[in-house]
Amino acid sequence: MSSPDPHNSPYGPPHTSQQPPQGGYPAYPQEQYGGYPGAPGTAPEMPGTLKAARTLLFVLGGISALLAVLLLITAAAITTEDLKDLNGLDDLATARVAIVVVAVILGALAALQIITAALFGRGRGGVRISSIITGALVILLGLLFLVGVPLIGLVFVTCGILVIVFCSKQDAGHWFNHPPSSVG
Repeated sequence: MSSPDPHNSPYGPPHTSQQPPQGGYPAYPQEQYGGYPGAPGTAPEMPGTLKAARTLLFVLGGISALLAVLLLITAAAITTEDLKDLNGLDDLATARVAIVVVAVILGALAALQIITAALFGRGRGGVRISSIITGALVILLGLLFLVGVPLIGLVFVTCGILVIVFCSKQDAGHWFNHPPSSVG
């Protein structure tokens, strides 16, 4: 009786025409489509400028959320003696309401920035439009901050401009318009 053919065994590894691995390194399967960017079956990679815009939106969202919390704490802790230094605000309730309104606006903007940045990976046109609108809102808020808190205002204006520029570039258009079937 002869021994069974090792290439025809149902219990062994499948027979391939490749040579066995050399030098103790395991054999890795070759890519089916060549592996170049944009090849069929491969997911496109987000451009570096969009990664930067996404990071800026996450950072701005964190700063906005932190500022909103600090403003709410300030609204709770403010006293009538603190208002003596401010011109035009004599009523404590009015000052608290104004601070809470600014905190709510900052909180809403923080949520918009973080949600928009989180959706960048899906790469759809609505996210691109949302990020450009968010950048414009950040610029407007930064211009208001320039009056009272110049450093934060400058950071907001600069980051808002960068988000708009990065999301308006041609490679951003390609990323946000790629077909949905190519995303993994």
